[in-house]
Amino acid sequence: DWTGNGFWEITDKAGTSVSPITISDYGDAADPPPVLATLELWDGGWIQDGVYPDVWAHTGVSNGGIRCFIDGVGQGWAESLEGIGADSTWYHDDSLGVLYLYSQSDPAGSVVETLPLTGYVLQLKRCENILIENVAFYGGRHASVRLTGSEDEITVRDCVLRYTGKSGITGWDEADSLTNILIEGNEVDYMLNADEIREIAEGVYFPSTNVSDGIAFAMEASDVTIRGNVVRGFSHTGIQAIGKRSGRAGVHDFTIESNEVTSPFAKHCRGWGLIGAEGKCTNNVVRWNYVHDVTCASHSAGSYNEYYGNIIVDVRGDYSSKSCGLDLGTWSETIGEEPNQVEETMVCHNNSVFNNTIVRAEHAGILIAHGCSAGWEDCDPDFDDMYGNVIDNNIVAYCGSEDEPYQIAVDDIDEVVDIYNNVFGNNSFYVGGSGAPIMYKGTAYSAAAADVAALDDYFSNTLDSDPRFVDYAGDDYELFPNSPCKWTGDVIAVGYDDFNGDAFRNPPSRGAFEVEKGRGDADESEGAGTATLELSSRPNPFGPEASLHFVLPQAGSTRVTVYDPAGRIVAVLADGHREAGEHRVAWDGKDSTGRQVATGVYFARLSVQDRSAGSKMILIR
Repeated sequence: DWTGNGFWEITDKAGTSVSPITISDYGDAADPPPVLATLELWDGGWIQDGVYPDVWAHTGVSNGGIRCFIDGVGQGWAESLEGIGADSTWYHDDSLGVLYLYSQSDPAGSVVETLPLTGYVLQLKRCENILIENVAFYGGRHASVRLTGSEDEITVRDCVLRYTGKSGITGWDEADSLTNILIEGNEVDYMLNADEIREIAEGVYFPSTNVSDGIAFAMEASDVTIRGNVVRGFSHTGIQAIGKRSGRAGVHDFTIESNEVTSPFAKHCRGWGLIGAEGKCTNNVVRWNYVHDVTCASHSAGSYNEYYGNIIVDVRGDYSSKSCGLDLGTWSETIGEEPNQVEETMVCHNNSVFNNTIVRAEHAGILIAHGCSAGWEDCDPDFDDMYGNVIDNNIVAYCGSEDEPYQIAVDDIDEVVDIYNNVFGNNSFYVGGSGAPIMYKGTAYSAAAADVAALDDYFSNTLDSDPRFVDYAGDDYELFPNSPCKWTGDVIAVGYDDFNGDAFRNPPSRGAFEVEKGRGDADESEGAGTATLELSSRPNPFGPEASLHFVLPQAGSTRVTVYDPAGRIVAVLADGHREAGEHRVAWDGKDSTGRQVATGVYFARLSVQDRSAGSKMILIR
């Protein structure tokens, strides 16, 4: 239903698990998805301003909105009519109801749209068994799609969400609970342009200055899977789950996996953020995500959560000393409004952070600190809600700066428990083994010195060495067979899968990738005459084309198939008899109809008779 508030709403509807209520594209799958939008179009009636010759005016615009787009590109906002120019191209005068636009020709020849002050494009309220699939949602001041009010069994899949003011998809619920939610294969893109990015960085008015999140859940949600999405251009957090506020159950049993998250635009863009008060952010898993070109550390807090198999690359930005790969921290927040405000502490205990690969973070790869909201210089050692965390088997390399070449920074804490078997090395600002990649309570240590000193019994078996990435310059962070990280990890990873979906062996390798047995030395535990079937993809991430490599120990019927995160076949790259030996096939990022597929995560599967192997691929356009 179209509401009087200017958006679509589905209320109190319920399908079944076998036959969900479906909102989808019922046309040709090769066609662009249908669009639901709350943008306002101004396609005529422009009048050239009499005072400013390059300024055009459109009257009758009572709701000027909070963003403006020309031909789908966001525009910089001007604080006044006099401030309009090539960089800040639009201004709305509320008192006159006039929209002003900088243009050297009549804007009627362009598509001019504004984002009005309506809350959402689509809101689901108290619904069950709803499937939203292959639809584009454009607009929404607060979110393009909002889930609220005791929702159960809701799926949002393969949708495009753009031009929003804050979130793409939100389950930020104030009153009820959300359960059994699947957010899969969507593209969330704020479509920011350079002028909007500048305004965010400078703190100029903009709806998303500090709070825009790609996919955000809070207050009360459980059994939520966020998988295979691409999130771009936010100004705060790519994927967020926040558990706080007295009387609310919090966020629990989330699985956040195989997403690509990127946003180098604003002051503190982070890949993910999991935080919560005591007992309000628990039993969540963050794994196999590719976070790149962001500006701030991914919050990895709460309690009894697992963070593993992730790749975090290129964290750079002007936001104090928080441009780290990920952080574990505690701090206090004032929740609510007067006179009902309460002080809540965000806790960080009994979490496991293991087998991640973190490269090129401007300040440190991992930051561990109490009472910290900006960086290790601003932390409060009096917080006591941080204990029992395990930092294990991670590779952290090329982080820090010439003045502060730290791969890990640990503030004045008392009960982290275990920082074991990590690789803090190969920093470009010092020679491996002779520098000081560890900052601990204000003192720099080499890896060897940290192990010898034990540093309050936290550090042990630390390695300062070149991890031996396959192609560091080409962003391929798999490991060569002669890597010092090969099969030298702690058993914490045994029983888990690496970034590619391959099982970690016992003992496992360090970092996000298990070293492939088929690429180098044979596994001595393999019996004679037994060969390992492997499939690898290069480069990874890739664009526009990936090369898949495999070696057949014997001739046989061979099939190489590409799947999307939902398990649907995208393309078949090989299907037929192949001789024993080395083989390569290419994938150009197109499906079986020849249509280019969207940026995101895909899975290749090699099947040879009764055996198979897989490889995860990330396509970036």
